[in-house]
Amino acid sequence: MRYFAQGVKEQKAKRISQAIGEYQKATKADPAYFEAYYNLGLATYESGAWQQSLSVYEYALALRPDSVDARYNFALALRKAGYPQDAAVELARLLQNNSIETRAHLALGNLFAQQLNQPQLAREHYLKVLNSDPRHPQAAEIRYWLAANP
Repeated sequence: MRYFAQGVKEQKAKRISQAIGEYQKATKADPAYFEAYYNLGLATYESGAWQQSLSVYEYALALRPDSVDARYNFALALRKAGYPQDAAVELARLLQNNSIETRAHLALGNLFAQQLNQPQLAREHYLKVLNSDPRHPQAAEIRYWLAANP
């Protein structure tokens, strides 16, 4: 679709407001166009429009509830919008069917450690990150946190 392709082009050029407009045109032209909603969610997130990003991701997930990337990004938007508990619920939902999703374990570990004050749950998810990827880019920070929070 022309609007979607133009949105991708605008987003790659870092013209986010123009990309948002093109993705919105694509979703109006085809209300079942998952990729347009997904990319609109990315663009609104990038622009800092958390509430708009949330509603767009909700629609994308209604179209494709099994999308790992849409659910993960929805959780990130929930966290940014100030809903850390809801973000944790979405990440846990994602992990039900994708237990080796390292980025979800890391995000959950961070939520539990930094916002939800549940260090035991943070530890559980941080250990899963290290078990699945011992050379993860944040492995040193995770090990430091684990040593400081026995």
